[in-house]
Amino acid sequence: MAEKALFHQVHMKNGHKSWWDVVPAQSAKHAAACFQNNDIAVINVDCLGWCLVELAWDGNNVVFRANTDVCDCYFEPGVLGYDFLMNYFQVAVGEIMESVRESYDY
Repeated sequence: MAEKALFHQVHMKNGHKSWWDVVPAQSAKHAAACFQNNDIAVINVDCLGWCLVELAWDGNNVVFRANTDVCDCYFEPGVLGYDFLMNYFQVAVGEIMESVRESYDY
């Protein structure tokens, strides 16, 4: 099952280095808030647009794969952006969970 979500590339720096990460988010402001704290400064947020997201069952959890222009992303429990995608795709996640329950005869 594939759907689309809005993704952003967040450019950050601290006292030692600069780097970027890609997260699903409602807006650039929401994406920046995922990282901004006393130790990390968000220096720029680029909107990557609506990207195709694949939902799958990995045997233990629902996981998400997304292909953006800058990288391929994998979201599993504990990865920043996973909870956002779980909520965003709650209907599709429910369908996957129901299918898993049926296959195990719960």
